[in-house]
Amino acid sequence: MKQKTNTAMHGHRARLRTRLMNAGLSGFAEHEMVEYLLTFSIPLKDVKPLAKKLCAEFSTVDQILDASPDDLTRIPGMGPVSIASIVFIRQLMEQYYKARIVRKPLFPSTASTRAYLDVCFRGKKKEIFKVIFLNNKNCLIAEKNVHEGTVDRSFVYPREIIGEAIRLGATRIICAHNHPSGSSEPSTADCDITRDLVFAARPLDIDVLEHIIIGNGEYFSFAETGYLDQFYRQYEVNRSYA
Repeated sequence: MKQKTNTAMHGHRARLRTRLMNAGLSGFAEHEMVEYLLTFSIPLKDVKPLAKKLCAEFSTVDQILDASPDDLTRIPGMGPVSIASIVFIRQLMEQYYKARIVRKPLFPSTASTRAYLDVCFRGKKKEIFKVIFLNNKNCLIAEKNVHEGTVDRSFVYPREIIGEAIRLGATRIICAHNHPSGSSEPSTADCDITRDLVFAARPLDIDVLEHIIIGNGEYFSFAETGYLDQFYRQYEVNRSYA
């Protein structure tokens, strides 16, 4: 009986693999995607019940990938190897998008940049303020999380960010942060920080190309909405009166 069960299980996994290779994941149910992933960490056991448990607890594949190791540990059947495989897939996605933006010039608010930032911020429960440092050809030099926690002017220091840009030889920067609790609309503090960055950067010939806010599956672009242009105009007006 056990032999028949193992044969059926391996046959089912082979069918999943064939479907994946022939048509991708488009025809997979949520639990089938999770099930196929679990087969790599649990090779000798039927993992469909565990996959369904995970989907029942976290609802969707993206929320499973976003779950913390502590949250995953609470699911019966999730051992350290399975948890590590989920953490690995999540971080591999970040590296994939990072590699895509490293290989070619990075233009503000391109789809690949937003996709990478969405992966970086997805599932994060704290606000993170990230700065991407670029050369004069818009190629990535480095990126840095400059603050974690509530983003406001008390904790994000424009002069330190610009100082880091100078140290790295960066002539352009893209800023981004997340709103874990919901809307991507900018707060007054978000606008103030962006303006302060522009005012600190321009005298040193460093361009703030963009500030993107990711929240609730949406994004807000300070460049696309004209806010950045407005701050640059304010800087020029202030300089003319100096």
